Amino acid sequence: MEATWQVGVFARVLGSPRTRAELVEAGAEWITVSPNQCTYLLEMSEAELESIGEELRNSGISVQGFHSYHGPRENLSDVDHNLREQAVEKHKAVIRRAPLVGAKVVHLHPGLSTLEEERQHSKTVLRSNLERSLDVLLPVAEESGVKLAVENMPLSYGSPEDLVALMEAFDSPWLGICFDTGHAHVRDGVKASLEVIGGHLVDLHINDNGGTLDLHLPPPYGTIDWPQFVSSLAEVGYRGPLILETIAWHSGLARMLQETDALFHGELAVFRNHERWGYVRCGDCGHVLIGSADKWNCGCKFK
Repeated sequence: MEATWQVGVFARVLGSPRTRAELVEAGAEWITVSPNQCTYLLEMSEAELESIGEELRNSGISVQGFHSYHGPRENLSDVDHNLREQAVEKHKAVIRRAPLVGAKVVHLHPGLSTLEEERQHSKTVLRSNLERSLDVLLPVAEESGVKLAVENMPLSYGSPEDLVALMEAFDSPWLGICFDTGHAHVRDGVKASLEVIGGHLVDLHINDNGGTLDLHLPPPYGTIDWPQFVSSLAEVGYRGPLILETIAWHSGLARMLQETDALFHGELAVFRNHERWGYVRCGDCGHVLIGSADKWNCGCKFK
């Protein structure tokens, strides 16, 4: 498996100078700002945000995206008109200010992705409400110079087919799809989902799981077929960064970035037994092995 994409990570950079220093120390080159930073985004001055953006750029870190609010009070497909309008105002503010730190994309959830939502509301109703929200948000995105990326979801409204229909309805250069590998793995499968999304893909959230729960594990510690993912991604023609939406293990951020980069460049130790295969992991620390046949390293040997 060989890839040319760069690996990045979700980060809480606005409220924590320490986090910014850790990113530099770990050698991170790309980040997406986490949704829990939205409050900082709206409360900090423009000068403060621009200063952080400049600090990141000077440190060699590019801001790929800013994940906007998500939750019951920020639901863009809410069936309650007043609550939805309040949510739209919050997202408008994020879209307008995200470029101050250098963000190129703002990520949106199409709904709550809950069993309750799936049981109580039809996809037709949810889509109609989301379209009303996007009618307001897309002109703001164009004015601000950022793309909106609607994320595929593990439940309810937000399947690849749902999102492609949404893209075709708007046909806007300011609207695309953010593909979450973990969400796809528990719903329709990574390969099948990417085939549907195709050229509408504008950003990626990379994480792993066992195929049943959205655990946000670092790759390759779940059951996603990553070589197959790379092949599918190449067919789509995506050339942006691969942004990890997960938490580093005890060996830290630098090790997680190194493991993921090694995964996408075919530098992890692999065992094969006829048609079965898997990644070799250290019996002590549990980490995958990186290197070549004559020199491997794991988490407990990582420096």
